[in-house]
Amino acid sequence: MSSDIRKKIKETKVFSNIDIHFADFIIEENGEWCSELYFTALFLSKGLMSGHIAIEPENLNIPEELKEIDVPERKGWIGKIKECAIIKNEISPVIIDKNRIYLQRYHYYESSLAGLIIKKAVKKDPLQYDDKNMGKFFKDDTIKKEAAEHVMKNGLTVITGGPGTGKTTVVANILHLLVSKDPDLRFALAAPTGKAAARMTEAIKNSFQRCFEDNDPVCATILKHKGSTLHRLLGYNRNSVEFKHNEKKRLPFALVIVDEASMIDITMMKKLFSATDDNARIILLGDRDQLASVEAGSVFADICEGLTTDNVFKLEKNYRFDENSNIWKSAQSVNKGEVPEETVLKSISINENEINTLIDKYYKPFVEEPDPEKAMKLYNKFRIFCATREWKGSVKEMNDRVEDQLGLRQKNEFYESRPIVIKENDYNLGLFNGDTGILKKNEKGELRAWFEVEGVLKPFVPALLPSHETAFATTIHKSQGSEFDNVLIVLPAQDNPILTRELLYTGITRARKEIYIHSDGELIKAAVGKKVRRSSGLKERLSS
Repeated sequence: MSSDIRKKIKETKVFSNIDIHFADFIIEENGEWCSELYFTALFLSKGLMSGHIAIEPENLNIPEELKEIDVPERKGWIGKIKECAIIKNEISPVIIDKNRIYLQRYHYYESSLAGLIIKKAVKKDPLQYDDKNMGKFFKDDTIKKEAAEHVMKNGLTVITGGPGTGKTTVVANILHLLVSKDPDLRFALAAPTGKAAARMTEAIKNSFQRCFEDNDPVCATILKHKGSTLHRLLGYNRNSVEFKHNEKKRLPFALVIVDEASMIDITMMKKLFSATDDNARIILLGDRDQLASVEAGSVFADICEGLTTDNVFKLEKNYRFDENSNIWKSAQSVNKGEVPEETVLKSISINENEINTLIDKYYKPFVEEPDPEKAMKLYNKFRIFCATREWKGSVKEMNDRVEDQLGLRQKNEFYESRPIVIKENDYNLGLFNGDTGILKKNEKGELRAWFEVEGVLKPFVPALLPSHETAFATTIHKSQGSEFDNVLIVLPAQDNPILTRELLYTGITRARKEIYIHSDGELIKAAVGKKVRRSSGLKERLSS
């Protein structure tokens, strides 16, 4: 019976070889066949790749390809699992918690993180600040003032809002209030990626330029602090997966501010909270409506929904876009699950030939500029984002198209003006998944890969780089934490499970000035109708 099921499952190609090997391992550890246990392992393994922390048997979406296979009845599924020998083992790799089934590691991360968040959220520790300045800084926005006051009194503050709603301005003013009272305040600015960290630093600087005198000493003190990646903040070890800062050796900061928190997965968020001192404050900034992290969990959204409104502040007033902005109109519509109005769609939609025009307009100046710093600025004015990595309308197709049009296609992967994105963390070099760079020659005529590291353009020998790929076009997932003046979104030729409301919203909100979309109108309609739901118990743990 078991061999027949295994054979049929493999033939469906619903599950990867890794999923099947893992399920086989679990059955072997159990010592006897159990259909419910086998399918639990399959769906757990597959679910993790889609960002799910757990599975809920009663709510499982059984693919059509499995309809002909004897998949266990969802009712009574968990009851059958509880009788398995592996579950009764004290060190079971599979954990049952109410109506959810977890891998042991992720159950630990979720339950531990929930405890740490609640502990931080209820902590009261009032600080002294200048109430007069509080009124001055936040006189036009009650929500922002309430958020700032909450930071002064509590251990955890969560601020969510779309692009241009003033999240960074709130933080800049909070820092000014705190540093005015305590010039020696130890605080950290961090984000999941190097690009997001650099943008955070720049955004705070811009906020100060708008609101304070050029010679303001408090601003000068704050701007000495540069944003860093979470990996650098926690202290990556070159020879270990563990960070230098953890529950035993805490971060030496009284305040930790983290931007683009929606990108943080359950593992990293747990490590961040574990490493933060019990008496330190945490401010999480992000957009709960964006894509969740690439890895497991929709942690930021769960925090926003699970915590009480006392800890979570939603900013809705937009200061970047006027009410006629195509970017803002499109983002608002998509976020509501609606297709942008016809006039907006018409104004942002482009055809095949217009794609070529955009490539020439924005990428040719970057290619022709020899100076690495100037070239990086030109490169960051425009980006092409795709939903998929392969086939029609994919990252690969668009990268090939740009290379062909600009005459850059070469057999050697390291050619001048090639933009690249890192695909895996390299702790030795200090380069991380999602970091983008460009290949340009240095003053000696040597080809180097230039990356922005903590706000400074730094050269690397191309042959020493970790796994990477061409980045004229990248996935929308890779775009998180970045913003560009002009953005082109290319959607695939046909519907795909990856096309969701969150994906489209995230892509649109990467643009500051102009948004262009190349797609079939029906695909946009299909995307806005699909909202992502990741299986997790974090929200319930926080609200219970």
